[in-house]
Amino acid sequence: MICEIGSLIKWYDYYHDNNVVRDSGLGLVLKIQKNKYFDCINYVIFRNKYNDTMFFGEHEIEIFVDKEIKK
Repeated sequence: MICEIGSLIKWYDYYHDNNVVRDSGLGLVLKIQKNKYFDCINYVIFRNKYNDTMFFGEHEIEIFVDKEIKK
């Protein structure tokens, strides 16, 4: 698990080949779902850009760290 509920993250929406990014933005983790049958975790993300929720895998998100905040 790379983040927890309430974390501010950067999400990436890929084309079907999983190599080219179609869209990206900031969001909040609302829910974390572990898959019983496969070794993967899905995250329900609230996307600020579109005011909606979507499922993202671990390879499609990263924790957002603003360099200005860290100073």
